[in-house]
Amino acid sequence: MDDDRQKVLVTWVGRTEGVTHVKKALKELVKTSRTILPSGGALYTICENFDTFQKGGLYPLLHLTEESVTISKFLKIHSYLDALALGPENMVDQGMFEEVACVRPAVEDLEVTNSVLAVSAFKSLEPSPNTKLVKEWKQWTGARAFLQEVVMAGLQCLEIRFLVKVAPYEEPAGFCYILLTKVAIHDPSDENIAVDVLQRLRVERWSGYNTIYREVQ
Repeated sequence: MDDDRQKVLVTWVGRTEGVTHVKKALKELVKTSRTILPSGGALYTICENFDTFQKGGLYPLLHLTEESVTISKFLKIHSYLDALALGPENMVDQGMFEEVACVRPAVEDLEVTNSVLAVSAFKSLEPSPNTKLVKEWKQWTGARAFLQEVVMAGLQCLEIRFLVKVAPYEEPAGFCYILLTKVAIHDPSDENIAVDVLQRLRVERWSGYNTIYREVQ
């Protein structure tokens, strides 16, 4: 772990079963999840009604926080949430990550009032991050391909971040590497375009968990 790198506490809230009424289920899950999530940070819900594996999303909620007080607390006492913190119907995966790389592509000087977050998360069979994979993240994560497709679709990529898990290592089944790509939304149709771009690449080349989230306001 590099003390100088920005730390991000990442919490996924998932489902073990699909749902029929996606919007209603998301609203209820947000309310329930707030009882266990750290205060502050940003909470996201999926943009897709159908993403990989489950109707309504395998991981409908994603919470990210970089607040120094919260980060310091978790690094000191390692009080990460248990997988069954919300019961057997909603799996929880929480871990501390550090930002290994951050790229902000040059964009046109347009005011950005909204955005979505395309997330690609990868698990590992190794007990700790692989140095070669960390170094070559742009290739195997699909970051370059996704950026190219976003630009070709007429969208703007605002930021690309690559995160690597630093704690806890006791649960190898959790996500180890995360790619976060922020895409500007200037028009409501832009969100659908972003979803379409991700779906194409999901089928063609990605092997991790991939979906698009919007922040809960």
